[in-house]
Amino acid sequence: MQDTIARYLINVKDPISARALQIIINAVADRLASAMLGSAGIVIFGAASPNAKTGAVAVYAVSANSLVNIAAATVLTPNTGTTLINTFNVYTFYIDNAGVITAGVGVAGTTLGGIVWPNTPQGKAMIGGFTVNPTAASFVGATTALDAANTNVVYFSPTGAVDPSILLS
Repeated sequence: MQDTIARYLINVKDPISARALQIIINAVADRLASAMLGSAGIVIFGAASPNAKTGAVAVYAVSANSLVNIAAATVLTPNTGTTLINTFNVYTFYIDNAGVITAGVGVAGTTLGGIVWPNTPQGKAMIGGFTVNPTAASFVGATTALDAANTNVVYFSPTGAVDPSILLS
């Protein structure tokens, strides 16, 4: 049985406090309601390709409480952001409850830990993505081949509810 956050907040008598709590809890619930149920196994689409793809088997995700299927070998086209030489960046892919795949790009950092992750869109599950650390020429998403010399691409395919853009304070 599905339930709503609002029903649980009926017992909070102050409407301003109830609304403030609902905003916070909805954000957490959105991450938990949008998750990969298995690894997408992201790899390069093919030799000299600027695109990634999902692995050899289909995988399921839950996006905004709806089960969606990602077919095997689904093409994933990264955003066109540029990552300069000797910096690190992340390119990500998301799916919504209609099966529409979108892409995000972070803000480059001088170290892997210095990357600023893109915000995970509301109601979407993160399929995965890749990091880059170009050391010979700048990397341009959707243009530079993922297997280009000295691009240093590392793929990732998380499972479960993931949102690296959330900062704890």
